[in-house]
Amino acid sequence: MRILNNNQAGHLIIDDLTVTPFTSSATGDLSTFIPSSLSLNPAYPNPFNPEVHLSFEVSIPGNELSLEIFNLRGERMATLAHGYFPAGTHRLSWSGEDGGRGIPAGIYLVRLSGGDDVQFQRITFLK
Repeated sequence: MRILNNNQAGHLIIDDLTVTPFTSSATGDLSTFIPSSLSLNPAYPNPFNPEVHLSFEVSIPGNELSLEIFNLRGERMATLAHGYFPAGTHRLSWSGEDGGRGIPAGIYLVRLSGGDDVQFQRITFLK
């Protein structure tokens, strides 16, 4: 994947990006597509203060999963979940803290990853 940004201000905003790799058959038949085993649900409230609620669904258990928050510089602010999760919906909350310290208002990225599945979502923290 390649993203070109011709904005002279240098700003690029990506909202709710989902990347799901797959290989189609030699005949071009997409019926062999295997759907994602993960689904990151929309955060609420968004924008948030003082807390955001995040949920994700696991349809095929077995992969080690992680749910992390990053700032726009790519620095990890928090790891909310890491491990193996059974099938079903899982809910977590984040109070906008980085190791017990409050974070500045701004845009943050939620990344849910497990196996070959990676999903992103943008959240906004207001003060």
